[in-house]
Amino acid sequence: MRRIVVASVVVVAGVVAAIATTGRPLAAAGQDRHVFPGAEWARVEPGSVSAACRTGLDKATAAAKGMATTGAIAIQGGRVLWEHGDLALVSYLASVRKSILAMMYGKY
Repeated sequence: MRRIVVASVVVVAGVVAAIATTGRPLAAAGQDRHVFPGAEWARVEPGSVSAACRTGLDKATAAAKGMATTGAIAIQGGRVLWEHGDLALVSYLASVRKSILAMMYGKY
């Protein structure tokens, strides 16, 4: 269990770092910057992801494949940026929720 939690935190940290390196929104020109998901999640267009972000996402994918990660997803502006594993599988992460939220929101 501890290995899965650590793996999840490492993957989430890698995805957050990949998102932070872009310095600008990933939405392509002409799209709304943020969307609210409906029945299906919209996806970030692959061509609108910067090279720096793509490199970080590739590193996060490699890290997730090398660990016992059940599933992970990164959403930016209401669109799916990255996903890995079985997203339908529910994992118990009670002891790490605050850490993941802190990585997502940063310093208040």
